[in-house]
Amino acid sequence: MANSEVLGWFIDTGKLGPLGITADMVHFVIGLFSIIFLYYLLHPVIRWLMHVNWGKVLTYWICGIIMLLGMTFLELYQGVHNTGVMQFSDMTSGLLSVLAFGLLLGLTHLISSLIKYLKSRQKRNTYQPHKNM
Repeated sequence: MANSEVLGWFIDTGKLGPLGITADMVHFVIGLFSIIFLYYLLHPVIRWLMHVNWGKVLTYWICGIIMLLGMTFLELYQGVHNTGVMQFSDMTSGLLSVLAFGLLLGLTHLISSLIKYLKSRQKRNTYQPHKNM
């Protein structure tokens, strides 16, 4: 499906043409509103993650986004310069690797938290101070 077909699905570009509004302008406005929406949607989540010291999650998100952007630019470069085959399956494989790493990171965090909990519980049970009466 071409960009003009997607844009024409919810915006009648024929009525915007006489006003001097091009498809590029519409894409810019859609992108601007999208980033504003996402900023205000994710801002409280990011503040909460910072408050509870979940640096691993924030680092994972940022690294995943940077990796996916790099892969996207690589695929676009291949498509524009005809140096390779631009396939959607390459992007899905990259996304799968990000998700697999996230699951592995979450699993290691869960195991380390469980070990810390069990050690602290064992330490509490073995250390019983004598009360002087």
